[in-house]
Amino acid sequence: MAGLKLDIFSGMRPRIPPTLLQPGMATQADNCDFAYGELRSTKGGHLVNTMSNSPKSIYTDDGLVFYTWPVDVDAVRSPIAKDLYNRLYYTGDGGFKVTNRMSAQVNGGVPGSFYLVGVPRPTVAPVLAAQIPIISAVTANRVFTFHYEDTGIKYQETTIVPTFLSNTSFRFTPPAMAAATPEAAKPVLRMRATAIADGSELFDLYTENSSFTSAGAIYSLSMSKDAAPASTYSVTLTIGVKESDKETRAYVYTYVNTYDEEGPPSAPALVDTSPVVGVTVTVQKDAIGNHAPIKEIRVYRTPSGSAIADYFYVGSISALAAAPGSTLVFTDNVTGGGLNEPLSSTNYYPPDQALVGLMSLPNGILCAWKGNELHFSEPYKPWAWPPQYIKPLAHTIVGGIANGAGAVITTVAYPYVVSGVSSDAMTATRVNVDQAGVSKWSIAVVDGTVVYATNDGFVVFHGATASLERSHLFFTREVWRARYAAGLSSMRFSVWDGRLIVFSGTGAFTPFMIRLDEADGALTDLPTFAAASAFVSILSDQCYYSLGNGIYQFNGGDNLPCTWQSREEITVRPVNFGIFQAVATGAWTLSVFADGVLRHTAAITEGKHTYRLPSGFEADRWQFRVTGIGAFKELRVATTGRELALL
Repeated sequence: MAGLKLDIFSGMRPRIPPTLLQPGMATQADNCDFAYGELRSTKGGHLVNTMSNSPKSIYTDDGLVFYTWPVDVDAVRSPIAKDLYNRLYYTGDGGFKVTNRMSAQVNGGVPGSFYLVGVPRPTVAPVLAAQIPIISAVTANRVFTFHYEDTGIKYQETTIVPTFLSNTSFRFTPPAMAAATPEAAKPVLRMRATAIADGSELFDLYTENSSFTSAGAIYSLSMSKDAAPASTYSVTLTIGVKESDKETRAYVYTYVNTYDEEGPPSAPALVDTSPVVGVTVTVQKDAIGNHAPIKEIRVYRTPSGSAIADYFYVGSISALAAAPGSTLVFTDNVTGGGLNEPLSSTNYYPPDQALVGLMSLPNGILCAWKGNELHFSEPYKPWAWPPQYIKPLAHTIVGGIANGAGAVITTVAYPYVVSGVSSDAMTATRVNVDQAGVSKWSIAVVDGTVVYATNDGFVVFHGATASLERSHLFFTREVWRARYAAGLSSMRFSVWDGRLIVFSGTGAFTPFMIRLDEADGALTDLPTFAAASAFVSILSDQCYYSLGNGIYQFNGGDNLPCTWQSREEITVRPVNFGIFQAVATGAWTLSVFADGVLRHTAAITEGKHTYRLPSGFEADRWQFRVTGIGAFKELRVATTGRELALL
């Protein structure tokens, strides 16, 4: 009995000669979908909308509104939960920028407004001055009281009015000593001052020859007997910090923008002062270019009487209305006990504006690269990129993609797995495969597995190891290079329904789609597919691609004609197949090849039908090609109708 039955349809294996293919494998597969156990055709792209530019990069949340860039851009949503500003961060379009996601348009285009990410560091240190006040007749009410004093007892206490020589020096004549006053008693002057504005006490001082305690902190009162006239005394009010009370403080200030993001502090400035003396802090609002506007300047200082190097918040200045380059003044009167909030933004520097390849890692960490350096943001603070988090690799980075607890990074030599739960604990581990990445865009995650393109095929990761094993099922090194070498530098990966889509942004080779599951996998060419870029939206679970000014949904349009050609079936002896039976839906055409020659073409109608084949020849090498739209389920071929019924 001579007969063949084709009811298993799988994809191509270009590395295997046609005569050695397993049953069901194809020598040609164009626009084929093998996900259903039968042969089906894929669909073309559905035009979502025509964009205002020709996109090379796409971002969309819902497939309804888009940002599109004519250059290579990587964009990620803000890692902050319930972000009030709906921020989108992106690199590649002339800097590291942030914009509002909700401003995307149905016809795409670049963001209409943006800010550079981060808060700049102030360029100048604060200017400091200890607030040593001057008491004058217009700022304070003063009362002078005289008494004689002996062994801590006051005699003849009375209010007097001295002669003002200046705001801080006076002269008075003491009253005559009464009989009841001890001869050894000494004259003492007491001076009290209250503020005119609110009546608060400024000081209550006794001259230094008194045993009574003065309340005045930085104020002191001294008295001396005049030589002429001998009956008068001169009194001097001294204002200043005593050496024993002096301390050195350091001050810095930071900028806070309209997103409530705080940047790194200025250079410090020092001042010698006292715990009871206020300090005037003069700061500068810099011109900050395209960064978000500065709305507030926060002032910090080191603690009083402490060796702690930390800075603590003492107050802020509203700066939104201040012109760039202007100076603002803040007075620090906070006591040591009021210092509770430490400076937390010491290393919150803006990101390097030359970073590319932006991606979002777990735990709110953003990651990007420049040259051979990996940069990481502070967790859940996408504006803060501490320099100490930079991790240099041994070779220049080619591409990267977030996966699992970290990322996979390709370089010009070999890949790395980057992992860690926080930015300061990231590790980069070299993977055991010496395969360089070939382009920034040819890396993807397919059903949780990282795949990237190399010069020898595609590498598939299995945990922390990687290999070309899956690639070698389909391609040898020579076959891979023969098919795709011309477009490796422009090769792009995307993902649809668990399948890897591979294409060239410049059309340098025939695109293909491959399924990398635990089964044998399936490869089909996509000869009619063309795209400049692609983007997978996690929210809408769709793959979108750009071509010209259009944005398309992959596999969202009309059915495409597909072609599937069997392996070369070899019979034990030359035969003449005279009959075949096909089961299909849709419209198909069957082409029959015998010993490499096209012998018959038949139109297959929908349903289960039997057809005759021409006679007059025999062959031992047979191939069958079906082309059409719909679902092709089964093909049976035999020499006679009786044999056909037995298949």
